[in-house]
Amino acid sequence: MCHHLMEDGHVSVPVKTKPLTAMQIPFRSFAGFSLVEVMVAILLLVVGVLAALSMVSTAIKHNSIANRLSVETALRQQVMEELLSKKVDDPVVNTDTTTNKVFDLNGINTPGTNITIQGAGRFKAQYRITTNNPVSGVSRIDVFAALSTASNVPMLTCYKRVQ
Repeated sequence: MCHHLMEDGHVSVPVKTKPLTAMQIPFRSFAGFSLVEVMVAILLLVVGVLAALSMVSTAIKHNSIANRLSVETALRQQVMEELLSKKVDDPVVNTDTTTNKVFDLNGINTPGTNITIQGAGRFKAQYRITTNNPVSGVSRIDVFAALSTASNVPMLTCYKRVQ
């Protein structure tokens, strides 16, 4: 047995005590998490998961829009290239079109037809040719391609030398 000498000159004698039973240990000394801590952790986890799901749905929506815009751009370019490849004396590029003419996207000479692109939608294409614009011997070609239900359609413009 060890005796300790205190500063005031007294000797301390250790007292033998019995170990505490589980019922005598205060609640604070148990290891683990309280119910409040667990509830706060679950709440934070739910908020994080909901934020991630929101980001995923937004990403899917914007990816769909980007896909549609890419298809529209490719269709406008395709129609423009086909019109620009016409010979300089071809009546198609030498005739004014006062209104938009429907372009056959299916390639089966059925004007007014639309084309369906899987995952993007149903598209239409139109073009307008203005001869001698901006100068004599040049035709201005405007191409429109968009979803068949679209009202505000972007345009691609090019110029072709003609007879």
